[in-house]
Amino acid sequence: MILGKYFSIWLLLLLVSIDPGDIAAINELKKKAQEAYEDKDYVTAAFNYQVLIDSMGVTDPEIKLNLAHCYFTLDNETDALNYYKNLCAQDVDESLRSVAYQQLGVINANKNDLKNALEDFKASLRANPNNEDARYNYEVVKRKLKEEEEKKEE
Repeated sequence: MILGKYFSIWLLLLLVSIDPGDIAAINELKKKAQEAYEDKDYVTAAFNYQVLIDSMGVTDPEIKLNLAHCYFTLDNETDALNYYKNLCAQDVDESLRSVAYQQLGVINANKNDLKNALEDFKASLRANPNNEDARYNYEVVKRKLKEEEEKKEE
């Protein structure tokens, strides 16, 4: 009972401390970032998403996923990997986790690290068995691995 009382007071203080101007600024920047992302202006989108995360404290997993996609598209593999891995480790929606693992698989496949790519695609499918892109990529990588093993045996 006492814990519930303190929690209620803490929640009320938190709600009162949020500046409505901050909320409006966050929402406006989210809108700008999303528009830039949809327009394939990944530099602007990445910048806006990064400001949302670093300066405004936004922790929305979809924002992080879009930022990772921007970095991936801009060939910034290091930052893309960091954000995808971070999303895989967080308690996020399974479909979002599936996409993050799928993208890790794509990055590993592009580096010809087929064994890790296969594991990433498996993890993607475990998170969301309906992810058809991950299923297709899994099958392609599995076939390539089999072909490589057959060449080694010859």
